[in-house]
Amino acid sequence: MKKLLLLIGILACGAAQAQGAWTAKANFPGTARSGMAGFVIGAKAYVGTGILDTGQTSSSPVYQDFWEFDPATNTWTQKANFPGAARGFASGFAVNGKGYLGLGYDGSMAGFQDWWEYDPVGNSWVQKANYPPGWRGAAAEFAIAGKGYIATGRDITSSYQDVWEYDPVANSWTQKANFPAIARQNPVSFSIGTKGYVATGSDINNNFFADLWEFDPVANSWTQRANFPGAARGEANGFSIGAKGYVGSGTLGMSSAFDWWVWDQGTNTWTQQTMFPGQASEGSFGFSVGTKGYAVSGKGQLSVETWEFDPAGTSVNEISPEVSVCFYPNPVADYAIISLQAFSPSTNMQLSVYDLAGKRLKAIPVSSNTLQLDCSDLSSGVYLYEISATDKILHAGKFLKK
Repeated sequence: MKKLLLLIGILACGAAQAQGAWTAKANFPGTARSGMAGFVIGAKAYVGTGILDTGQTSSSPVYQDFWEFDPATNTWTQKANFPGAARGFASGFAVNGKGYLGLGYDGSMAGFQDWWEYDPVGNSWVQKANYPPGWRGAAAEFAIAGKGYIATGRDITSSYQDVWEYDPVANSWTQKANFPAIARQNPVSFSIGTKGYVATGSDINNNFFADLWEFDPVANSWTQRANFPGAARGEANGFSIGAKGYVGSGTLGMSSAFDWWVWDQGTNTWTQQTMFPGQASEGSFGFSVGTKGYAVSGKGQLSVETWEFDPAGTSVNEISPEVSVCFYPNPVADYAIISLQAFSPSTNMQLSVYDLAGKRLKAIPVSSNTLQLDCSDLSSGVYLYEISATDKILHAGKFLKK
């Protein structure tokens, strides 16, 4: 299968580029889930809470466990449980050596406005001032210059645009300039230097966005930056490394996204990165430690995988830059449609389907730009596919069979 395992990914109907490299790390030891929250203190990440998202019903389990990840040793260590009620889609950030976490909602969409401080030295939690507007989940969060910020998010009926600054020294909240774009939930957020950033997300009706906004806390103002170039999406992942922000994965509505992109603060430009190779791409938790980024657990296909992204790494790219493919629907019930764009089929082209062990299950000649793939004889699970011509891989991807 050549380098297929390095190239797998569901498309946002675009050509793939291979920059940076993903490496599998030690699995998250807790139960698979999405909507986790956490923060980074020093050279370690702290991650916990979350929801087994089965449609946010009263039967959807929520969690309070909390874990420390040490990239240097590639190990997870369980820490003191989050002391508030179990929840998913909480918010968290770190300021001055302490972590802060709260808000979120449970499986029945009962929400929380409590706020807690975590001390990694004492492995202990202390409750702090409640979030003033009321309960809020699936919000954006970032920290700048000794203060933390919570923006947007949702409750049971509405999405929001308000922005609040938390001062750990005064243990107080101050409202700041509203987020100027459409109110939303589940955006990506990160900080670079003295600025905070909010991108993508969805409104309360699951209309998706692809915009990027910059917050300046000194001027208390927002500025729109270059739009995210991938498909509009919600529940994406993101983190910053140096002067760059990385955004990818998430949900496109009827399918998962596995493409990743980097935004350069200095040039205000986006560049596509190596596609995410893991199973769960929706609602995973992202963070960065030093010069590496990480994605942990999530849904789409529930997974406890932990993946490390190295911007300086290299991935073999056998995909011709002129090739563009759309695969839908994904997940697949019985039949999928594969639309080949920007190139002409030839007599030596074929579509191959593999299981995760690398065994080829199907080999179909490619004679037109639209193919129908019969998946009715496949068992439920994840499969890989490639389109090749004369031993050259033109495109590779993966799909989920229901």
